[in-house]
Amino acid sequence: MLNKKAGVTLPEVVDEVDEGFGTELFIGGPVQKESLHFIHRHHNLTDTDNEIADDLFWAGNFDTLLDKINTRQVRGSDLKFFLGYSGWSPGQLLDELEQKSWIVCKGVDTSLIFDTPVNDMWREVLKRMGGKYKVIAGYPLDPRLN
Repeated sequence: MLNKKAGVTLPEVVDEVDEGFGTELFIGGPVQKESLHFIHRHHNLTDTDNEIADDLFWAGNFDTLLDKINTRQVRGSDLKFFLGYSGWSPGQLLDELEQKSWIVCKGVDTSLIFDTPVNDMWREVLKRMGGKYKVIAGYPLDPRLN
């Protein structure tokens, strides 16, 4: 999940983070909710980054990141932090994709993840996909209001 706010900021969870760095945390999923994960769009942010898509990186060395946060070498707008993660048993996600349980958007860029307001992200993805998905984007969040 990329757009579900956790209701806390990084300095509220990690004592070593300067309080001026008020980056919000998000819910990453139901697994290990006490673990902290991050993605970013900053090339060579740490020495252990993994590029998971064009200009999108997973995790890295948190101690190195912490130093860069506190010395203002990185902007909060280039990072997203998550509590917990989503996980699947072997083959489960593939089965769910084959059953069309998920709407898959290909070619998502970092501007959608980092620059789009979280409340608009889902609708923006659907609009970009076009066709029937663009129509779904106009549906109210609460179907009872339809």
